[in-house]
Amino acid sequence: MAEDPPVIVKILSHLGLPSRAPLRAPARRVDEEVLANHLAAFNAEAAKRFPKWTSAKNADDLSTMKEAHFLQILHAISVIGKNTKDELEGCLKLRNTCGHPNSHKIGEHRVASHIETLMLNVFSQFRI
Repeated sequence: MAEDPPVIVKILSHLGLPSRAPLRAPARRVDEEVLANHLAAFNAEAAKRFPKWTSAKNADDLSTMKEAHFLQILHAISVIGKNTKDELEGCLKLRNTCGHPNSHKIGEHRVASHIETLMLNVFSQFRI
């Protein structure tokens, strides 16, 4: 397994987290929080917004919703605040930009900022 770049190790250390990046995706961490603590409220809000929504019972059911809609519902049911939602929507846009072939380039500091945002607002907040 490759070593994490030094900037990632530095961020994790600064946040008091293990020096290895977590293996679990941020989305899975938030899914587990919703399933464990907010499922009824989430399903009620989703049904209000999307009449064809079938109540989620597990992470696979939650994954059928678009990530942007998922963040909006988390904000609506007060799992995350507005500023956190806005930051995570920015992370989602960056992930989508970088996940498809294109000419967009980002630097080390932008990558570090992206990781720090996820660490502070997802991994540190939702410890399941």
